[in-house]
Amino acid sequence: MPIAKAQPARHAAPRAFARESVEGRFGPLRAVHGPCAVAIFLAVAVTAGTAQHAHAQAQFYVNTTEDPPSANEHCLPGQACPLRGAIEKAESLPGGAIITACFDATIVENAKPCPPGRQPLSAEDPGLDLETGKWVMRFDADSPPFVFSAGGTQVDFRTGIDGWSSPADNHFVVDGTGGRRQFAFRMESDGNMLAGFDLAGEFEDSAVLLQGDLFQNQVSNNQIGPGLSFRSITNGNGVKIRSEQSLANRIVGNWCGLAGDGTTLSDVAEDCIYILEKAKSNVVGGEAPEDRNIFAASRLGVGVKIEGEGTDDNAVVNNWLGLDVTGAGREAMKSGVLVVNGAERTRIESNVIGGVSEAGIAIFSRVSETQILRNRIGIAPEGDACRTVRTYGITLNDGPSNSLLQRNVIRCGRGGGILLQGGSTKNNRMSENLISENDGEPIDFSRKPNDDLDPPRLTAATRTQLRGAGCAGCRIEVFSDPAGEAAVFEGAMTSNAGDGSFVFDLPSGFTFDTVSATQTQNLNTSALSRFASISGGGSTPVPGTPTPAPTAGATPTGLLFNSRIFTPAVFRTHPLR
Repeated sequence: MPIAKAQPARHAAPRAFARESVEGRFGPLRAVHGPCAVAIFLAVAVTAGTAQHAHAQAQFYVNTTEDPPSANEHCLPGQACPLRGAIEKAESLPGGAIITACFDATIVENAKPCPPGRQPLSAEDPGLDLETGKWVMRFDADSPPFVFSAGGTQVDFRTGIDGWSSPADNHFVVDGTGGRRQFAFRMESDGNMLAGFDLAGEFEDSAVLLQGDLFQNQVSNNQIGPGLSFRSITNGNGVKIRSEQSLANRIVGNWCGLAGDGTTLSDVAEDCIYILEKAKSNVVGGEAPEDRNIFAASRLGVGVKIEGEGTDDNAVVNNWLGLDVTGAGREAMKSGVLVVNGAERTRIESNVIGGVSEAGIAIFSRVSETQILRNRIGIAPEGDACRTVRTYGITLNDGPSNSLLQRNVIRCGRGGGILLQGGSTKNNRMSENLISENDGEPIDFSRKPNDDLDPPRLTAATRTQLRGAGCAGCRIEVFSDPAGEAAVFEGAMTSNAGDGSFVFDLPSGFTFDTVSATQTQNLNTSALSRFASISGGGSTPVPGTPTPAPTAGATPTGLLFNSRIFTPAVFRTHPLR
């Protein structure tokens, strides 16, 4: 029977991928905007930051950190305007309002002047913390949390600061310490925004909660960020999105577990972001650099957790997880992303994950159609430096199915590269992942996942050719590596539809001196094969396999076949660590 033969083109450089289409059900991200606001009252606000600001809206300037239980008579011309008063006024207006502040220039060097008739947060305000230069609003003992039920309200403290660029420039803090409120802010309507201030304290639930009310109103098109800093949260999550009314919300440009200039750890007790109970189509991060969230420190939780049946079509895109703003790994968080218990069609794409104490990305139990695409795991945002993951880069445990793991760079895992575990973990495809510098197996199978599909058998090789056999009509992917892993994707082909044999020709030659391969049958991908080390001298086949005749024109350079047993002298040396 003839042997299937191919000369595939080599993949691009292993550490940078072009944006291109991938298999799956997710399209490109689209910006989510609230409804046009109605022009009423006081002023026309045109400020930078979101498209919503481009509409005429009422505008209120917070000028005190006091928190009276009721603020109905505040925020009139010439009067004190606490945050509570501004929110109450905004909630009473069709289309909401913009709530902001200007700051005393003796405290904030780059403060913008107040508009005529507006008063700044002053140096005499009792909530000013002179050490940090921040005005701290603490909830009054009898004051309830803030609830946005009308829609269209934007709390944005960036606009009073010239050149604001990140949470390092924030000068306003909402502090929930004492009283153990369920949350600081609750969104139960559309088109609201929070931006440009810090959130701290203790909460029964979370600092920010997005959840439908008793009337099942839709909670959509809300934007959390840019510029929120979730820090020193001693109880609760940063943001929780729950209920099937909560959909198409965005979380962009925030910090979690960081204070000051973004290098000081100040952890959150639980998860930075927690999405559950049928919340759908929410996006954490985004395509633009300014949409990137940086989640560094959680005492008990992870960066982003997505959980439960019906919690579908959510995305985690272009964030840094486990790192600070410099890209340093902080080892102050369990995992970057965790998806569990029935969530479907989650997209995890183009994130940088490192410095975590467990898996970079962990998928558990009955989770289906997860896409894990183009992430950098265990490596710095730029360059080659390790950002160690203490177990595996990616784990799929006890039930995930129909997943696609494609074009991820996975390095510096103390446990290994990718772990698939359990017989109920099946129909998971892995393609073109670049796996190297790990302490354990590049792809580790435990308890017969992916229908216990064996890797292909390599039977002979030269500098420019690899021969082997696998399942009939299967996709064969070939890799090379200096130490038997999968640092470079060399190309792919389809094995012979009859006997599964294949000849992979690469006229330009393999990049490194050891080669290995995976095979994919239907939706299941195998672990890496035993690797072949190309060396001078004769050709030594794998024991028990025939030695096929070389293809005409191919020049054998000899090879030594090895088992995947790592030796300290060869495989435990990681100069980049």
